[in-house]
Amino acid sequence: MRFSQGNKNKGAKHIKIKHLTNQTQEGYVTPLEIANLGKDLRAFLKNYEPYVEKNGANIYEWENEAEVRFRLVVNEVKGEADSNPAQLPKPFNEEIITFYSDRNLKNKMEFKNY
Repeated sequence: MRFSQGNKNKGAKHIKIKHLTNQTQEGYVTPLEIANLGKDLRAFLKNYEPYVEKNGANIYEWENEAEVRFRLVVNEVKGEADSNPAQLPKPFNEEIITFYSDRNLKNKMEFKNY
């Protein structure tokens, strides 16, 4: 799985624009939560399988000790010429589409994978 730069609609740039820049923004995540994403994902995978959407996207959802809920959406890279640049380990056939929390949402995030 890779954390690509993406554009304003998906990938790391989407996360930065939509969820990191303003603490009052719906879905706000802290820089530390982004840094801990790999650790949190590994902990999730020890106990759960991702929810798979109809389009094939994998959805990983968990709650931290502060009762903040998170959703990570990952999908296959399709049709990109540089989907696996030579300097990256192979295979990188998935990329992060979005990552957000339930902070500042009107209702608590409902998990799809439970």
